[in-house]
Formats: sequence, C-alpha cells, structure tokens
Amino acid sequence: MAAFDDAIADGVDIISISIGTKSAHQYYEDPIAIGSFHAMQKGVLTSQSAGNSGPYESTVASIAPWKLSVAASTTDRQFIVKVVLGDNTTLVGKGISPFDMKGKKFPLISFYAVTNSFTGKIIFKNFYDTGGYELQMKAAGIISGSDEDIGFSSNYPLPGSILSSKDGERVNSYINNTRHPVAEILKTEAIRNGSAPVVGSFSSRGPNPFTKDILKPDIAAPGVDILAAWSPEGSPSFVSGDERSTKYNIVSGTSMACPHVTGAAAYVKTFHPDWSPAAIKSALMTT
Repeated sequence: MAAFDDAIADGVDIISISIGTKSAHQYYEDPIAIGSFHAMQKGVLTSQSAGNSGPYESTVASIAPWKLSVAASTTDRQFIVKVVLGDNTTLVGKGISPFDMKGKKFPLISFYAVTNSFTGKIIFKNFYDTGGYELQMKAAGIISGSDEDIGFSSNYPLPGSILSSKDGERVNSYINNTRHPVAEILKTEAIRNGSAPVVGSFSSRGPNPFTKDILKPDIAAPGVDILAAWSPEGSPSFVSGDERSTKYNIVSGTSMACPHVTGAAAYVKTFHPDWSPAAIKSALMTT
C-alpha cells in the first residue's frame, strides 16, 4: 500500500506490478486491488501479471476491474534441444542448454535405477522430480519427460532437455531394452514458432472466480522465453551449486508479459495524456 501511495505522490503515469498471489481474493481483501484502486482514482493505470497457475480454469489472480490483467503468450521463436539416442533416434525437446557434448555419447540411466553413482552419466527422470541433485551427483546431463506440455524452456546447469510424454516413453523403453544405452544432448537451437501467438501453458486462465460478468485476464502479451535482465548474484537455473553468473536470462511468466503491456499503455498515454485509465485499457484491449 505504501508503495502505491509513494508512486502516486511521485506523479507516475503508469504502475507496473509483476507480483501477486497464487489465487484470487475478494477485492476488499487484496492489497494490490486496493492500492491500484487508489491509483485509478488519481488517473493512474495499474498493469498487473495475471498469474502462472494455468492451464486450469478460474486460476487468474488479478481480477479487479480497474486493473489491466496481463496473460502470457508465445512469440515467433522457440528454443529446442535435440536428444540423440544410441540407436540414432533423434528426439526434439525444449530447454536452454548452451553446453556442447561435441558428438560424444554418454551412458544413459534412469534416475530411479538402483545404482551407487550417476557420475558421468545422462540421467532420465520425470520433469517434476527436481531437487537440484544433478550437479552434486556429477551427472553428464539431464533428460526430463513431462506428462504435460511445459510450453517454455527451462535453464539447466548442465546439458538438458525436456521431452514430451510420448518421447519420454521412447527414452524409457530404449533404456529398458538396451544392454548399454547411451545418448547425446545437443546445444540449444532457436527456431521459428509458426503457431504464435497462443496463450502460454502456464498462464492463469479465466473466468473470474468471483465476478463472472467481469472477464479476466484482459489482454495477453509476450511472456514465454523472454530475454530479460538478470541479477549476476543469482544463477540462471536456480539450482544449488550452479555458479554461473549472467546479466541476462531466458525467462517465462506473466511477470514478463506485464511490462510489455505497461510500455504500450505508457506509449498510448503520451498521445492522449488526458485519457483515463479505463480509456487506455479499453484502447489496448480493442485494437
């Protein structure tokens, strides 16, 4: 609340807020809804991320009618990581993997196998079985199978790829039916995404869980695999032991989409400084 009051007192034109709760709250119980209402009364539009709890219905967390609630959409670029098995089967997954195995194939083993060591081996596991143990185990790489369409690229601390459920089953079958299974994980490639823009798989969906007559989210903007500024103090993968430092990262989320809309709203306001928050919001939503 104090941050909203300070921003209003400073005379800002637009407020961009890429934070929120995991689920929606009644307007009078949501501090961001209350703060943005104060801003609206002073002629300041608030743009807020819709949330990352999709693809399930009524998961949108930003529901106040005076806010511009922003969903995330894909762009015309996506990042793929190919996996080549020992039988020369090539599978296409997703990920940010700048590492080069230089044509060498490494032993491929299931994360759930009974073994004393994963050192120097590529681990195959379920995408949701995380924990950041791969670095401590000195694995050569990670292949993850997912039952859902992840829809975005994760940054790995070592060679890695996220495969579909179908391709994950192929890897599992290859491991179980091969005496000495091996694989290679190639470097990330950027390719054109001809289906864009579509709503990101993780982006929170409507309808509004409290007021069905008020449609939410309001608008979608690029929020999948966005090149974003990053603190050098934090690793790009969030994995313990990843000591890489970078000023930029590939990030996905409605928090990435929200600033795109904020910039567009500010641009509109430069041409129409007397327009109300509702007028700016309407112009963006209907053009």
